[in-house]
Amino acid sequence: MARPTMMVVPRSALIALVLAACGGANPEGSFEASCDDGVDDDEDGAIDCADDDCAEDVACQSVAEVCTGGVDEDLDLFVDCDDDDCWADPACYQVDDPTDLPEPLGDPAVDIDKSRATLAAGTATFFATFDAPWPPPTTAYSWFVYFEIDNDGNTPVAGVTIQRHDGVDSTSPLGIPAGNITVRQTARGVWVRMTGVPAAGEKYYIESGIQEANPGTRVTDTVVSAPAPLP
Repeated sequence: MARPTMMVVPRSALIALVLAACGGANPEGSFEASCDDGVDDDEDGAIDCADDDCAEDVACQSVAEVCTGGVDEDLDLFVDCDDDDCWADPACYQVDDPTDLPEPLGDPAVDIDKSRATLAAGTATFFATFDAPWPPPTTAYSWFVYFEIDNDGNTPVAGVTIQRHDGVDSTSPLGIPAGNITVRQTARGVWVRMTGVPAAGEKYYIESGIQEANPGTRVTDTVVSAPAPLP
């Protein structure tokens, strides 16, 4: 009697047969094996925290920034008062301006609400928040916000203006090179860092303004503070 012939099946073919039996490469019941590896493990088109499988994973839980302590809890590369999540935290702002620009010309988008300035080792850091989402509406013909470090409230040591004029955005430095200035605009306001500030200042000056039409009336809001020295 003839002996039976043994068939050798390659491993890859066996895997393919198993996947086919289970309904394909993404069988029912599969899940995202890791929620922080940048890989679509279950091949459903959603990677890591974008996958519903990861909704309860600790890697995908949002973490609020604690505004003191020097730790970047929400991992957005901004720490404590440099993080716009903290701009309304009492630990971070120096000036809380409850007044509003007079109607009808007062525009809440340039009405300064809270502000802060610090100067340490030649680096000045500012922020200003407004009573309406920033930046002002695109219907504005011209708007600006200006940050300045000075010694007497009148003589600039370093400054920068962030503005839009007739639809064109620009950043204009004063007293320091443009490469020494970092500007970040968010819906909460404007954050600026200036490095290489040439002389220690004891005052800061912040002004914002808007012009709704050309020609039109320009309305400004100003914060002048004189902590000596700046914190």
